[in-house]
Amino acid sequence: MTDSIRTREQIDAHNEQQWARIRKVFGARSATVVAWCVVVTEAEQRRQQARFEREFSQFRQLNYSLTQLEGASLYTPLKKWLQQQEPNPKPTLVHITDIEKLGDRLTPFIAELNFHREQLFRNTGASFVFWSDEATQIRVQNGAPDFWDWIAYCFRFETFFEPIAIQPPPIERENTRPRHIQRLRARLAALEPFKNRGGDYALEWAQLALELAEGLPLNQNQEANALLTECQRIFQTENQPYREAQLWRIAGDRNLQTGKLPQARNAYQKYLEITQALAKANPDAEQIQREWAVANAMMGDVAIALGQPLEARKFFEKDLEISQALAKANPDSEQIQRDWAVANARMGDVAIALGQPLEARKFFEKALEIFEALAKANPDAEQIQRDWAVALAKLGEWEIQANGNRPRARALLEQALDVLEKRLAINPHSADLKQRIEGVRRWLSKV
Repeated sequence: MTDSIRTREQIDAHNEQQWARIRKVFGARSATVVAWCVVVTEAEQRRQQARFEREFSQFRQLNYSLTQLEGASLYTPLKKWLQQQEPNPKPTLVHITDIEKLGDRLTPFIAELNFHREQLFRNTGASFVFWSDEATQIRVQNGAPDFWDWIAYCFRFETFFEPIAIQPPPIERENTRPRHIQRLRARLAALEPFKNRGGDYALEWAQLALELAEGLPLNQNQEANALLTECQRIFQTENQPYREAQLWRIAGDRNLQTGKLPQARNAYQKYLEITQALAKANPDAEQIQREWAVANAMMGDVAIALGQPLEARKFFEKDLEISQALAKANPDSEQIQRDWAVANARMGDVAIALGQPLEARKFFEKALEIFEALAKANPDAEQIQRDWAVALAKLGEWEIQANGNRPRARALLEQALDVLEKRLAINPHSADLKQRIEGVRRWLSKV
C-alpha cells in the first residue's frame, strides 16, 4: 500500500506489466506451475481470470471454489475432484478461489497447505493459480513459509475506482447572498468608529467581519483576508480562542476552494490545534467536541486533495471516533447523527482511495443506515433527503465497481434517482439536483 492515489493510466500500465510476466510464465510452459494472484475485489478477480481463459487456450482451465471444501485439508478433496473431471488431452490449470470465505477454517487450512504442499503439487499433475486479496496472501506467506517457497510467482493486480461523490454541499447560506453581504458591509461601516474601544464593541465588529469573510465570493479573497487578519488581532487581544478557531476554519475553506492547498492545510492545522485544546479542556461541551471532529475532517479533506490518503485516514478515524461518541450520547440530534453518517462516508471514500473496497463497504452501509433513518423521520428536510440519495448512489456505485452485483446496484441507484427527482419537483431550478440526477443516470446506464 502506498500513500498516493494512482490514476487509471498508471493502474492499467501496472496490470499490463503483470500480464507481461504471466505470459512468460504460462505462454510456452509444459511443466507444472504454482502461482498466486493478488486482487483487490472479486470483480477484478473475475476480469483477470477471464483473461487467463482467453490468453491460454492451450490449458484446460478449471475453477475450484473453496466454498465446497468441507474440512480444512485441500489435497484429498482436490485430487478426488480432479479425477472426476472429464478426460482432456490438454494440461490442466486449476484456479483456486474463495480462500477468504473459509472464515474460521482459514488458519487450519494454511497449516494443512504447509504440511501437504509436496503431495499437492507433485501428485496431482496440474498447475495452480491461487486467487486472494492481499491480507489473505500475507497470512498464507507468513503462516505457511514452506508452502510459500513452492509458489514460483506472485502477481499483483490493482483496480481503478472512479471517485465516489462526497456528501452534497450545504444548502446555500444566507451570508453568501449579495443583499446580505451589502447589509453586513453597512453594519461594519457603522461599527468601525467604535471598534478600537475594544471589548464588546470590537467583538461585535469582528463577529460581523467573520460572517462577511465567510460569505464573500472567492474572487474577493483580498478583502476576505484583510478582514480575517483584523479578526485574528481582536480575538487574540480579547482572549477568544473559540472564535479564533472559526477564523482559521474559514481561512482553510477559502484556500481549499481556490486550490491553495498548502495554505489550506496550515489554516486547518491551526483550527485543529485550538479546537483540540478546547475539547480536552471541555469534554462535556458538545459544540466544542463537534468543532474538534470537523477540524479533523477538514485536515483529512485537504490531505485527500494533496494525494495523501494514508494521512487523510488518520484524521478521518479521529473524526469518526468523536462523531460516533457524540451520536451515541445524542440519539435525537439530527445534526449530530448526520455528522456521524458523514464521518462514515468519509472513511468509505478514503478506503476506496487506498484500494480497500471491502473495508469501504461497511462504512458506506453504515452511512446509508443513518441517512435513511434521518430521511424517513424528516421527509420534508431538503438536506437530509439529498444526503440519503447520495448515500444510496454511493453504495450503488460501489456495487458496480467493487462487487459486480448489478441487480443490487440498479435497485440502489433507482431509489436514489427517485429521491432526487422528488426533490427536483419541489425545487425545479436547482442546478445541484439536476447535476446529481445526471450522475445517477450515468451510473444506471452501466447496469
